[in-house]
Amino acid sequence: MQAGAGVYAGSDGGALLSVETDTGNENWRFAAGGAINGTPVSAGQSVYFGSADHSVYAVAVYTLDKSGSKIWSRRLGGPVNSGLALHGTTLYAGSDDGYLYAIDITTTTVRWRFGTGGPVRSRILVAGGLVIFGSHDHRVYALRA
Repeated sequence: MQAGAGVYAGSDGGALLSVETDTGNENWRFAAGGAINGTPVSAGQSVYFGSADHSVYAVAVYTLDKSGSKIWSRRLGGPVNSGLALHGTTLYAGSDDGYLYAIDITTTTVRWRFGTGGPVRSRILVAGGLVIFGSHDHRVYALRA
């Protein structure tokens, strides 16, 4: 995910990396508690991502020492292996516990969660007032955002 001069990528080793787009050099690295399998989402001075350690993280991407610093984390009911989507102040994250979570990024509280019949590992799309995602129950869901 690109924001400003950095591209963000997660690793199986549990690190979120910020890489300089012009040089390819690493800007900084943030260690999470588990593998980062979904695509990070950036907005403003923050990047959001999920981890196999059952958590969603918000990290400040521009700091004086060029290191990513944790703003907050929120533990969910299972590993977070989905892509994330941000719409306004709501962050959507899917979990292996079979739920899609809507998290308020200003308070870190879960606004609501929606249960499916299987792990939610797909990308999440917000369009036309809907949150669209798939589950391992072989269904595609469209919920009001």
